[in-house]
Amino acid sequence: MDDQRFDALARAWATRRGMLKGGIAALAAAAGLGRMTGGEASGAPAGALCNRNSQCVAGICGPRDRSGRRRCACTTDDHCPGSECQTAVCNSNGTCGLSAMADGQECDGGTCCGGICRDTTSDIDNCDRCGIVCSGDAPACCASVCVDLAGDVANCGGCDHVCPDAENATAVCTGGVCGMTCDADYIPTGDGCCFAPQGADQFHSRNCGDGCCLDTACDSAGSCCFEEQVCGTGNLCCPGNQYCLNGACRDANVPCDTNTPCLTGETCINGACCPDFNACAAVGVCCAFSFECAPSFGCVDAKPAGGMRRY
Repeated sequence: MDDQRFDALARAWATRRGMLKGGIAALAAAAGLGRMTGGEASGAPAGALCNRNSQCVAGICGPRDRSGRRRCACTTDDHCPGSECQTAVCNSNGTCGLSAMADGQECDGGTCCGGICRDTTSDIDNCDRCGIVCSGDAPACCASVCVDLAGDVANCGGCDHVCPDAENATAVCTGGVCGMTCDADYIPTGDGCCFAPQGADQFHSRNCGDGCCLDTACDSAGSCCFEEQVCGTGNLCCPGNQYCLNGACRDANVPCDTNTPCLTGETCINGACCPDFNACAAVGVCCAFSFECAPSFGCVDAKPAGGMRRY
């Protein structure tokens, strides 16, 4: 082969080689690899499978040659991705792993507990700090404090749901529902009032200006009393435990027997006269004011609201 023909073949090969390198560069750019030199990262995460056009070089994906590995093993912890409350670890076999951070460290929106970010202001298994587990019928963590929503008057049925106070009563929370327990000798009415100590002068237990309770009425003197006590043409409240019977005030619990019968409109129950509107003879009970007899159950607070009851 003469020198002239050799030179022509050399120039043709150089042209084809340049075109091949340009094509490879274009393909690499399309694949997002760019032009890489030894040790340059391709952007693939450490520990992952490298792109088919790259290989693992010192724990990162770089340009591939015939001897390169596609499976990229980590060599340091920095090659591995971590997560919230977990530290990245490069294992001895070249695979990435995670190790939980120590409990109590701050994380985005809470505290690290067992490798998970927890909100210790509301987490019932980590209330206020890791490992504090709330208990009860309806446990909850309210503002970092364990409560029982079934019985806590300050968090009844939900955090910060406070049961309101009531006159002559104590607020209670039962089964997550607010209620009240009347003070000793006070009688509950249908609207949440606790009214008039039994045996006391009920003229002075509540004034109409303060609003009378349900099942109670305002007499002509401006005092509240039970509907059963408003009596006579003057519409005045009977004092104490007296009730209105046939237009006149009548003492409660007047003794009775076969020789001393009760008045018309009364029933003798357990040796004492009981007004028929409170008598629950089927169960042998005289109901208190504002209660009625349900024969199958006994006395129930079931009087209708509004209007005065007359006997």
